[in-house]
Amino acid sequence: LNMRSIYDFRSVRYKNIRANEVDHDFFQYITLKTEGYGLENLQTYVNGRIERDIDGTSVKNYFRDVRDTYSGGDRINDIYSAWANFQNVLGLFSSKVGRQYFYGAELAHFDGATIDFNRSSLFDLSFFAGRRVSLRYTPRRKEIWGGNLDMTFNKGTRFEARFVKYLDLSYDFAVYQNLMRNLDF
Repeated sequence: LNMRSIYDFRSVRYKNIRANEVDHDFFQYITLKTEGYGLENLQTYVNGRIERDIDGTSVKNYFRDVRDTYSGGDRINDIYSAWANFQNVLGLFSSKVGRQYFYGAELAHFDGATIDFNRSSLFDLSFFAGRRVSLRYTPRRKEIWGGNLDMTFNKGTRFEARFVKYLDLSYDFAVYQNLMRNLDF
């Protein structure tokens, strides 16, 4: 269990437009992670933030933080991640289920599942699918899916292909080649 507390003070001065504005907020970040609790191959992870408005500001304003801008309320409780990861299932793959991030052609934040086939030294293959998550607004579409393929041809050459389908299909490709060894001085 990890807890981190932050006090946030913001101040801005506008010339001849309006009075100076300030915003006082308190954040409490909470992270809980387990490994092998209950099942040897099971990892669990929960991460979130509790935010409280200290100064009582309720006016929506883009200078202020997201709580004031989008909700106008005095508190927000956000769950960024909450997942269970089953590693080495049948000796073939790992599967993560729950609220998570997937790093690919775009950063995807979703409630769903990821399957990783990374049992070979030659390639890694990952797929995900789920329902798009936004902490501040309703997404235009709910479904999101995608994947990554990383292939290693030799010790210094790697090919990567990544794609995400949300509103449009986003994709990128990359080839990495080590040209020389590291120089240590």
